[in-house]
Amino acid sequence: MGKLGGSSSSDSGYTDGAKGILSSSSGQKVDLSGGGLKEQVTKQVCDKILAQGKSML
Repeated sequence: MGKLGGSSSSDSGYTDGAKGILSSSSGQKVDLSGGGLKEQVTKQVCDKILAQGKSML
């Protein structure tokens, strides 16, 4: 950022974006890290694999 004439440490939008958090024009924030969504999908996949494994016993 220094080469472009800006400072990454003083721009909150840049630091949020680097963390995976985007802000919309209406002020809403979207977290791209997928915290809760990733956990839900992982649990569903594991449950399906476990059910399939149990049916093979």
